[in-house]
Amino acid sequence: MKCKRCGAEVRPGSEICSTCGTSVKRRRQPGYVVCRHCGRRVRASGRLCPACGAELRRSWRPVAVAALVVALLGAGYYVVADVVTLPRIRQEVERLPTVSLIELLPPPTATSTPVPTRATEVRPTPTRIPTATVAASPTPTALFTATATATATPTRRPPTATPALPYPAVELATPATGTEFAGADAIIMLSWKAPGALKEGEGYRVALRYQANGQPVTTQAWVQETSWRVPAEVYGKRDAAAPEIEWSVQVTRGGADGVPLSPASATWAFTWR
Repeated sequence: MKCKRCGAEVRPGSEICSTCGTSVKRRRQPGYVVCRHCGRRVRASGRLCPACGAELRRSWRPVAVAALVVALLGAGYYVVADVVTLPRIRQEVERLPTVSLIELLPPPTATSTPVPTRATEVRPTPTRIPTATVAASPTPTALFTATATATATPTRRPPTATPALPYPAVELATPATGTEFAGADAIIMLSWKAPGALKEGEGYRVALRYQANGQPVTTQAWVQETSWRVPAEVYGKRDAAAPEIEWSVQVTRGGADGVPLSPASATWAFTWR
C-alpha cells in the first residue's frame, strides 16, 4: 500500500505514513473487515483471511447492542413493575375503607358515669362554689361550670419560653468599679470583651447613667468596636455633688435603639470629679 500524498510504501497494518506522517487509514466499507495480520480488506462473512489464512476477529458491536437492548428491557420492566404499578396498587389499597373492631361493636352503655371524675375536678377549685349558689341552679349545672373552668390555660404558659439570644452577656474590661478620674481633660476609655464575631449591622450599645440637675440621665452610644471614649461634655452635664457614673454594654442590631441580641452586661461605675 502506498501513501496518497508522497507515494512512499506503507507497511501493512500501519495507519500513518512513516515518511510524511499522513494518515493512510482507509474507510471501512460495510461488509468488509481489515485483517489484523496482513492488513488486507476482506469480506466479513468469512472466518479466515483468503490472503494469509489468519483468523478474522469478529466485531463485538452486535453483542454490545444486544446487551444494551436487554438492559433497556430490564430497566423498563423495573420502571413499569416497581415504579408505576406497585405505587398505584398501594394507593388503591389505602383508599379502601378501613373497618375497625370498635365500629363493629355496639355502642357502650352508660355504665361508666363521668360524675365522679367531674367531682374530683371540682374539689381543687373551691372558688367556683359561690358562683353556683348565686345562679340558683341545681347541682348538675355547678358540675358543668366546674368542668368548663377545669380546662384552664395557666398550665400551658410554662412551655412558651422566650427564644434564646444569639450572644451571651458582654464581659466588661476597664475601667473597673471604683476607678477615679479628675478634671474635664481626663481621657476615659471604656473597653469590653467581644462575646463572639458580630455580623453585618450588629454593634454594641453603650449606656451611661448619671445625675444631672438632680434627675437621672441616660446617654447611649452605638459602636462596632470593643472600646469607646466618654465624651468630655458629660463632665459638664453631671452634678458635681454626684460624680459617680454607671455604664453597661449590650449587643444590638440596627443601632442603639435596635433589637437586643444579648443580655445586658453587668453595671460598673467610676468616679469623675
